[in-house]
Amino acid sequence: MLKKNLAVICAAFFWADLVGAQGAMTDCSQLRASMTVQGYGKVEAQPDEAVLSFTSTTQNKDAKAARSECEKQAALFIKTVKDTAGKDVAVDSGSITLQPRYVYDKKTQKQLLDGYTASRDIEIRTGKFDLIADLTEQAVASGITEVNGFTYRIKDESALKKQADEAAITDAKD
Repeated sequence: MLKKNLAVICAAFFWADLVGAQGAMTDCSQLRASMTVQGYGKVEAQPDEAVLSFTSTTQNKDAKAARSECEKQAALFIKTVKDTAGKDVAVDSGSITLQPRYVYDKKTQKQLLDGYTASRDIEIRTGKFDLIADLTEQAVASGITEVNGFTYRIKDESALKKQADEAAITDAKD
């Protein structure tokens, strides 16, 4: 009798597993179908603006003098640029930073204040690429200490982005 009951119990478990498996397989509410479509769009254009980056840096034992010298140097450069290029350039100048400069004294084994360094970043934007050489020469002549580099860009990328998006949509449809 025990063997017969054991066989019925085993058959019941087998049937329950089979029904559970079929129930999971036929329940489609958990299944989701998806499809991803990608497209590629590319638009090329020549840059229409150059961004020139310079830094005016001065050093002095006195903080006020270092800041004043830096301000004069930057102002001279900005005035020269505006006088030369006028409306063909846009000038942005950052605020002046002032940092103490230290030297290490071996005898006392301490850092000693040696003065101050003042610096100011100046950025010039122009659509006239033939002005770049003149503006760089003016920077050096005005006492600008660092030519940080030039970048070229598209002034307004929105129309180009729209064209690239349209090309990508067409590519995705194909």
